[in-house]
Amino acid sequence: MAAFPPAADEQVTLANWRQHPFSEWAFRNVRELLPTANIARSREPAPLSFGPGFLEDVSFANPRGEMVSVAEALRTSHTDGIVVSHHGRIVSEWYASGLTPDTPHLVFSVSKSIAGTLGGILADRGKLDPDAPVVSYIPEMEGSVYGGGCTVRHLLDMSVGIRFDEDYMARDGDVMNYPPLDRMGATGSQRSRNQSARLSQDIAAKRHTARPHLPLRLDQHRRARLGL
Repeated sequence: MAAFPPAADEQVTLANWRQHPFSEWAFRNVRELLPTANIARSREPAPLSFGPGFLEDVSFANPRGEMVSVAEALRTSHTDGIVVSHHGRIVSEWYASGLTPDTPHLVFSVSKSIAGTLGGILADRGKLDPDAPVVSYIPEMEGSVYGGGCTVRHLLDMSVGIRFDEDYMARDGDVMNYPPLDRMGATGSQRSRNQSARLSQDIAAKRHTARPHLPLRLDQHRRARLGL
């Protein structure tokens, strides 16, 4: 996506946006590809202290027993950026692929930590019962893996018994089939599509219990409590 207009084989689409090198642009421009919701920052963000260090030359043994530096590992893993915090102080920052400290970036599974934090706040205020059955909040889940004895706590602990092959290096299968919602009915096995629907229900359940709309709840509670 460096040239304009980009060549056909360089365009980022819902079919390739998670694959390198297309991900370098896609992860910084998700709002150009998929619907998103804005969560405003706090009017009084908590300040961060800085004690810059240089960690790129630090070496460690990779899974094959080879010694590699942090800088080499970051480059070969196609990492876009990393921030290291120690005792509440930023000690190292590293950016690549066009990312900067001010550039938005997809957070992937960090969303689960954010949703879990919000769940804790709502539970503390008596607005969410972690031990309640999921179907007490979303009756439509009865008859699915979320029915029966599945509780909100199971969702928060990620202990729902769903068969899902979470191989992010795979070029096909469950991981590649579930994210592009407009392709769910056109590609992959029936099993993968069923799992995709269930995974979407898991996310929907977390959102449903946080009425009103999840981004609004985050705007109201997370920013005020955490200073973000």
